[in-house]
Amino acid sequence: MPFWHTTAPMAAAIAAGPRVGLYGVYRLWRDAKDAPTRLLWLDHMLLLAGAWLIGMAVARASATALVFAAVPAAALILSWVYQLRSIPILPRLGGYALVISLLAPGLPVVLVMGAVNPASANTASSGSVQQMAGIKVGGMGMSKCRYDVAGAALDKLPATDIFAPLDIGPDLIVKSHDRVVATGHHRGAAGMHDVIAAFMAPAEEAHALVRKRHATLIAVCPDIYEPAVYAARAPKGLMAQLLHGKTPEWLQPVDIAPGSNIRFWRVLN
Repeated sequence: MPFWHTTAPMAAAIAAGPRVGLYGVYRLWRDAKDAPTRLLWLDHMLLLAGAWLIGMAVARASATALVFAAVPAAALILSWVYQLRSIPILPRLGGYALVISLLAPGLPVVLVMGAVNPASANTASSGSVQQMAGIKVGGMGMSKCRYDVAGAALDKLPATDIFAPLDIGPDLIVKSHDRVVATGHHRGAAGMHDVIAAFMAPAEEAHALVRKRHATLIAVCPDIYEPAVYAARAPKGLMAQLLHGKTPEWLQPVDIAPGSNIRFWRVLN
């Protein structure tokens, strides 16, 4: 989504973060000593500007702009730090604070929101960190799921269609001879829709979507981010039930791949 649909700290990071790099690469281009170096920094400037515009339109793409901005921003900040070392301590500290605010433009927004409404600031900052980092929440760390173990076990059974969260679909395809309904590829929009809708729907509605896709197995890695999102946003949905050990009557838990930490259910009808 565009940056204006994100939280305020996230929007500030997307819209303002790469601009430090843009100014930095402009300085590098302006001060270049020869034509080849000027051309190099001009190329960098155009790439960064394009990535910044795309990132503002598609929030998840903004990380690319930040990568392009890293080197020129570092050069610019370093020059500022050298200049700040020659001034008295109090103005120097103010300068360092300004530098930090430029490197982390979402931070001043959080501080302002905190002064106005502490509760909203906590919610916004937490949400923006999760969005930007893509980290697992709910105390989750490194996943224990072993797709090689699951794949070896699945290959001993007839090939079938598996209804699984989008993020584990590629691993199941690569490690086994089975098929999945969808992975996180945009051209598979219809399959992606059905996977997301089913895992967030009540059990009977989910049943209709699973049958529509002719899946005979449901597979879930319980300690990654995606299932947690479905369960949090739809507490009465299929994924929330499965993660809490509640199995609808049209499913049967099966221990297909012991040691894989992946949970499987057979579709009964």
